[in-house]
Amino acid sequence: MSTVRIVGTVPLKHNWTSRLTQESWRHWRHLEALLRGDPNWRAEQLDSLGAESLRVLRYLPDPKSPYPYQGRGLVIGYVQSGKTANYTAVAARAVDAGYRIVIVLSGIHDSLRSQTQNRLERELAEYSPEVPEMGWRTLTSATEDFKERDIGILESPLPFLAVVKKNFAVLTKLDNWLSSASRYMEDMPVLLIDDEADQASINTRSNRPSDPTVSEEDDADESQEPSKINGLIRSILTRATKAAYIAYTATPFANILIDPDAVDRRVGDDLFPKDFVIQLPRPNGYTGTE
Repeated sequence: MSTVRIVGTVPLKHNWTSRLTQESWRHWRHLEALLRGDPNWRAEQLDSLGAESLRVLRYLPDPKSPYPYQGRGLVIGYVQSGKTANYTAVAARAVDAGYRIVIVLSGIHDSLRSQTQNRLERELAEYSPEVPEMGWRTLTSATEDFKERDIGILESPLPFLAVVKKNFAVLTKLDNWLSSASRYMEDMPVLLIDDEADQASINTRSNRPSDPTVSEEDDADESQEPSKINGLIRSILTRATKAAYIAYTATPFANILIDPDAVDRRVGDDLFPKDFVIQLPRPNGYTGTE
């Protein structure tokens, strides 16, 4: 049985990646070469990874656009079968295209966050000293989640990588730090990748109505606020003039059922995948539900 493609041919308006030449894909080529040296990767798997990561990238907003944007998308993969590889490749391609900050929300447990950090550092951020211009600035480590630091680090020309746990205290630190760095954020396109996006990220509460007559007392009414994690994710996205959000999950039902019109007057649009929904191909030999 062939895999059903939820999104088909890329419309012409999404072909902005045509501005990128073969020489532009430096970070993707580095990742591809690294994986080709891994005996666990077959040539046809890498070809598929390259094609599918480019397909996802095409549906993101062009980071070189002169206009502000808030992108929202969803990528559906099979359980334990290629989602991390896809978003790692998408991150590499996104940086090649002009995104400057990549934030990966990696579950709610320290062990998964640390595991994801190690993998992304190994596959994206480890470079030879001979090519310093190909490096990344990591804002987190395998042993340390995000903590606030001098915002002057954002003056670096290198891309930034943060692997962050979906935890209220940690996301609050990240949100506050990006808020304090507002003077840098106009030229810092952000890509936020939400792994296991049906976990903790869904708004199960309310949204503050867009009413300019609301008093400060009414605005402090917690019953009208979004869920804590959902609200922080949306707030982080609004800190950048240009930001895109990609949800990754094998169980997309909660994400699809987000109210597409939901807006909060403080933290903006909810996380409904208004721009695209893409299903990754079913791997050869995969055993599991269709």
